[in-house]
Amino acid sequence: MHRQLSIDLTNLLEKLRDAISDEHGYAVALLLDITHPKTLPREINNSPSWEDQVDYTSTDELGQTWGEVAASVVKVSRAVKENKWVVAYNHQAAAVNAFLRDFSSQSDWALDPLFTLCRDLRSTADEADKELVAGGDKPLKLEDCARILNKAFTACITDRAPMRESRKWGTYYMIGLLFRTYFKLKSLNLCKNVLRAVSVSELPNLSEFPKAHQVTFRYYTGVLSFYKEEFKKAEEDLQPALAMTPKKYHKNRRLILHYLIPLKMMRGILPAKRILKEFPELNRIYGPLSTAIKTGNLRLFDDTLTTESNVLIAVGTYLAVERCRIVAMRQLFKKVFLLTGKETRISFDQFGTALRFVGVDVDAEEIECYLANMIAKGTSRMNIKRSF
Repeated sequence: MHRQLSIDLTNLLEKLRDAISDEHGYAVALLLDITHPKTLPREINNSPSWEDQVDYTSTDELGQTWGEVAASVVKVSRAVKENKWVVAYNHQAAAVNAFLRDFSSQSDWALDPLFTLCRDLRSTADEADKELVAGGDKPLKLEDCARILNKAFTACITDRAPMRESRKWGTYYMIGLLFRTYFKLKSLNLCKNVLRAVSVSELPNLSEFPKAHQVTFRYYTGVLSFYKEEFKKAEEDLQPALAMTPKKYHKNRRLILHYLIPLKMMRGILPAKRILKEFPELNRIYGPLSTAIKTGNLRLFDDTLTTESNVLIAVGTYLAVERCRIVAMRQLFKKVFLLTGKETRISFDQFGTALRFVGVDVDAEEIECYLANMIAKGTSRMNIKRSF
């Protein structure tokens, strides 16, 4: 978050005019950031027609397009101050739409303002929907926001300018905003349209984009693969995403690990103690599960899964974590093998005794089913033979 600063309308327009003239994108973005309050001269602020006066003053100073952007952002600032989020969203949407009308004539310097305007569009949409729900109305602003963000994404990915000044460099940032919005709307099917556009576009390699853009993209594609049970592909995205995320971004690392830990546990790789120590909220779940897997304690595994089910269901990892149960069972059966002196013939009764010892009471048919499942998955090298 940038340092809070307040700027009056006159200074805002003067600074915007100079920054736009110099094509200083970062400066323009700072001036349009809604977290920086904008103030109005007293004679305008107290006027019943203050919005018209802001429109006229802004357009007179900056021209039609930039004047509309500036005026809309000023109105957003006032609406936010008054806690009127639906009004704020409508003005922010007007600012973004006005900006996009002129965006195609700009080079890559305009990406920073685009990022700021679109980020603020999404945040105001979130608050506006909360306000609508509180008033008994249907929340529709985030859906509208998604449509506008998609226009901005298209404007970036379809740019034909030379890469040194191309707006294509904004593609992955816009994808991050879009995916975050689609996830919030539970419209994950829309993500495939974006990924299809990326696959046919002549974009630079992902590694050439800013690391923050890479991490966000890999996180969401990793989670999408996770939900489709393409676990190998998911891990291939989530592992580099974690590696590229600095430790100071604790929340982002935790979000990645929510999916990466179960992926590795399904392969029998348990989370390192230093990772669990860094994230107490994950240690509460995966500390006991790790112990259960290492010791073959199925009762501890089942109890922990039941206790933490709400958390796991909320992030969509419950079924994946449940699959790790077979890893704990494999460890238990391995102990049976060792305790019998590595006998080549072990009866179901011996496995049943071990299961009952850890608090799981099952019959011979269920034990056979467990063993057959492990053999089918390639996690155990054994044969089941019956004597007649």
